[in-house]
Amino acid sequence: MYLKIWFRLFFFVSIISINYCYYGVKQNLENLKNCKLELVNLLVNTESNKDFLFIPKVIVTPIVAITNPNDADVEIYKFYLKLFLVAKNGNQPIGTISNEEPKLIPKNGQLEFPLTLELEQKKGIDTKFISLLLQLVSTAAKGEEAEILIEGNLQIHSSLGNLSLPVSETRKIKLQK
Repeated sequence: MYLKIWFRLFFFVSIISINYCYYGVKQNLENLKNCKLELVNLLVNTESNKDFLFIPKVIVTPIVAITNPNDADVEIYKFYLKLFLVAKNGNQPIGTISNEEPKLIPKNGQLEFPLTLELEQKKGIDTKFISLLLQLVSTAAKGEEAEILIEGNLQIHSSLGNLSLPVSETRKIKLQK
């Protein structure tokens, strides 16, 4: 009889603990959706390309500013995401963006930080890549927002360990002129 009571108590406490752990992650994700994302700078460098000696590899480092309007701190998790520009003629791959270190944005605050962006350059700089860059520059010059499809995984740490959470959503990103 005591074994049944202890088992039920253990089960009840386990359910409450798991629910509490996931509530914090869920609340952070909801707060993260309220944050404003802005591309404030784009650093472009080149380096030698092993596959195409005469065509350099382009290294792009986007600097983003995230404004947190919430009354609670928001954590930016580790992530590995594929980016696509949503255009009239279909989704155009931009590349893969990653964040190797979690960041904390204070409540009602802003944080600016660089990301790692690997561009889709399998055959060097091709016409699709140049077309994509021209579309982004044109959008920025008009002061409009670019619509980006984001797909990949967030690496969330909780008291239950690291969890991989799939992501697939479209966001509008304001580009600086």
